[in-house]
Amino acid sequence: MDRYSAIDRAGYFFDSNGFFHLLADWVGMDTGSQEDNRRLRMLAYLEKKIRPYLETMGFNCRNVENPVDACAPFLIARRIEDENLPFVLIYGH
Repeated sequence: MDRYSAIDRAGYFFDSNGFFHLLADWVGMDTGSQEDNRRLRMLAYLEKKIRPYLETMGFNCRNVENPVDACAPFLIARRIEDENLPFVLIYGH
């Protein structure tokens, strides 16, 4: 897909309310984010909502345990368009 097609596609996604409906679906899922034992709901949110969406765009995804809060796992997503192109690798603490 070229740059102009990608811009047109993104514009249509917003103009057709696709973004609003996607966001409403994600925000509407009860993750129990204020509860002490929310791990299973957070994992379901990542696995049923976020991960499938990212995978349709070619991302490889994996869950990572949170060393600070065991009830708030992370989802790491990675996508490489062309292994011959330069990339930026960011590490966090």
